[in-house]
Amino acid sequence: MKVLHLSQYVYFPELDSYDRNNSGLGYMIAEITEYIARKDIEVDLLTQSGITKGMHHKGINFIHKTYKDILLNATPAVINKGMKNARSAKLSFAYGFRIIGYYAVARYAMSIINKEHPDIVHIHGLGFAGMAFIEACDKCEVRYLVTLHGLIGLDESVSISGYEKDYEKKFLTKSEQKNIPVTVISSGIKQRILKYYNLKNGNNIHVICNGTGMSHVQYEAEDIRKKYGISADAQVLVTIGNVSINKNQVQAVRAYFGLSDEIRNNTYLLILGNDDKGIITNELMNHMKTDKIIQCGYVERESVPNYMKIADLNVFLSLNEGFGLSMIECMAFGVPTVTFGDLDAIPDIYDQNVIVLCPDRNDVTVSKAIGEALNKKWNKEYILKFCEKFSLESMADKYIDIYNKIIGEE
Repeated sequence: MKVLHLSQYVYFPELDSYDRNNSGLGYMIAEITEYIARKDIEVDLLTQSGITKGMHHKGINFIHKTYKDILLNATPAVINKGMKNARSAKLSFAYGFRIIGYYAVARYAMSIINKEHPDIVHIHGLGFAGMAFIEACDKCEVRYLVTLHGLIGLDESVSISGYEKDYEKKFLTKSEQKNIPVTVISSGIKQRILKYYNLKNGNNIHVICNGTGMSHVQYEAEDIRKKYGISADAQVLVTIGNVSINKNQVQAVRAYFGLSDEIRNNTYLLILGNDDKGIITNELMNHMKTDKIIQCGYVERESVPNYMKIADLNVFLSLNEGFGLSMIECMAFGVPTVTFGDLDAIPDIYDQNVIVLCPDRNDVTVSKAIGEALNKKWNKEYILKFCEKFSLESMADKYIDIYNKIIGEE
């Protein structure tokens, strides 16, 4: 079976052409393609970003794509399409050139599809990049599926145009009518699609949760307790992800100060992620000075396991989250999580022996949940066993099952 993956970007830190987009999504697409390739599936990959003369890496065939390929496909029709979409989305003239680039790469993808004849094309994400790839597949009349790694139309925190948000609804309505396979990363996302986009049944939408291989990441051991002067008997809370309003690390700070003196005096809060807007710094000014809340800044993925190894609890308080990868990444080290019950992934990952749910988003409630979790005796082996269902191997198998189903329907 040959599968062509199309995405806006991917992240492989060891490759010069693909080492810029070090987001969770970039890592996830890299792991999806790598682990599918491990299953004796022929995997081709073409991204909007990344210039390469073609290479093979981790079983993946990176499609040849140079600036010349992009320019040759920036035809008058492509230029008109890009500028028309920019005007419709009320975006700048300069942004229009980016959209032109998306459609030029999508046109190039058509030539690849017509030449290589993949059994299936797997598109990651919507937005203008995904939109261009979908139109290319429709023109080529090739079988394809689309994976939504989150929702852009129903999440106010996503900073994109209203045009792209509207497209998400239009595409999902079309996908149900034409039985175009769509995968989402949590049951909660599927339910929101059905509810807010008024779909009839969503039979074409399949849930495939993210997987994690964090416990297998090659990393250089570092003594985090020694680095930050944390005593061996102190408890450690971690919150992981670049600081933002949506990730809501600021509530973790407020909840920390709501802990009892007894707990707080022997507990550290480590915040992993950049705080470019000074959100945490500003919040700390409202509280007593403490050396037990530590802003670690950006931490390379290869170093994150060092923090998880010493953590007693993961505090995950996002306002809106398609999945919440750090929860299963912490599980891979036997670390439980405190989070909210209204997050999309809860139906898929909740177990009372792994996660403590806050019944509401009040700071006092969160403090109480953290305190209870720190005082609870957790079974690390149970958490590790529970996490096995979220392995990258299992995730890849589920994508391949969808591929086989699509091919079998022809």
